[in-house]
Amino acid sequence: MSRRTLLIILGALAVAALLVFYYHFDPREVKFLPQCPFHYFTGLSCPGCGSQRALYSLTHLDIISAWKYNAFAMLMLPLLIILLTATLLKEKHPKLYHTVYNRYLSIVILIITILWFICRNIFGW
Repeated sequence: MSRRTLLIILGALAVAALLVFYYHFDPREVKFLPQCPFHYFTGLSCPGCGSQRALYSLTHLDIISAWKYNAFAMLMLPLLIILLTATLLKEKHPKLYHTVYNRYLSIVILIITILWFICRNIFGW
């Protein structure tokens, strides 16, 4: 088994373990999960605030609640899947990889993240 295959398997197991964990532990009720330090110190919501609760909701197929906790994270999930797929298929489909991983996409994601941060703190999203 190649090192790359082993890393893919370990990554898939880690994701599966994370999903099982969030299926069983509600971040609103358990106290051992980390809280956002940015929110703790500033009172503002960072772009990722609510992602743990959204993930818990997603594991229970409650998409509406997940959207309410962090719409940005829900919109970024398909992009994350595309990025991971392009990375895994990099050697077989280099054109896909170079299409997805480019400077312009990075800039667009950065701008959208900043806008989400500003809007969620001004409008309470």
